[in-house]
Amino acid sequence: MTMPFINYISYKPTNMHKLFISCLFFIFCNHSKAQDFEIIVKSSMDSLAVEKANVFADGRFAGETDKDGHLKISTDFRSLNITHISFNDAEFSFEGNQNNPVIYLKEKEHLLEVVEIERKEPEFHRSATNFGWNDRAATLIPYKNGSTITHLKFRVRDFSGVKGLKYLPFKANIYSVGSDGKPGEPLIAEDVLVENREGKNWAKVDVSKYNLKVSEKGIYVVFIVPEKSFYKLDFIQARVGVISAVPIVKTRFFKDKTIRSYRWEYSKACKCYDWIHETNKYFMIDLELKEH
Repeated sequence: MTMPFINYISYKPTNMHKLFISCLFFIFCNHSKAQDFEIIVKSSMDSLAVEKANVFADGRFAGETDKDGHLKISTDFRSLNITHISFNDAEFSFEGNQNNPVIYLKEKEHLLEVVEIERKEPEFHRSATNFGWNDRAATLIPYKNGSTITHLKFRVRDFSGVKGLKYLPFKANIYSVGSDGKPGEPLIAEDVLVENREGKNWAKVDVSKYNLKVSEKGIYVVFIVPEKSFYKLDFIQARVGVISAVPIVKTRFFKDKTIRSYRWEYSKACKCYDWIHETNKYFMIDLELKEH
């Protein structure tokens, strides 16, 4: 029986084919190595988690750390840069064999500028507090003669060389005083929009239509930064680093303990968000009353 002749042809790839195959292999290997890489950012002073630290992977923004100081990065990178308003910038080189590395940031040393005031009044100091999306700040307004509240006032400011922040809109509300002395329930059903198109130092909003009065316990006027989607610009470069492009209400240090301000922040005591007392400083928030 005659067997059919089979002609085996040996394939010899050209240089172009070899280059193409090498590229495919390189892409496949890099893709197979890509995985979520988690970092943890803490303070070098007390090892507490640093929330809202801006993380850049090879110069590209990768995200913000959460309340526990964690951030997952899904892209390959060689180095990380970490910035935060209250800490010195830090750089971290990825060696490829580290799991959940902890990065410690060193707190900045802030110098307060003393403002001299004539007459024998309590001593004031200037201070800057940076804000982010969904932040809230509240100042207690004591009882004032039972008159109707006409306007809410907020001393807005620019920050760290960035001009125009005080033009940005934000929201406001009036809160009752809770049983624990902290801000209680909102007295206006929906937060009120505050616009400062002329960029004045004091941004004001008319709330006379709500016919609200300051109770004998007092009330809290609340400054509210809306969610990220409310603003057109996410981040902006400042002298201290990259910051959220949101409005800022000014603070002052004051020796009078009867002036109370709170900020809505994550509390490690209850592991939840709560109103945290601002010790020895207050947010410059006020109101105007209807004249008799």
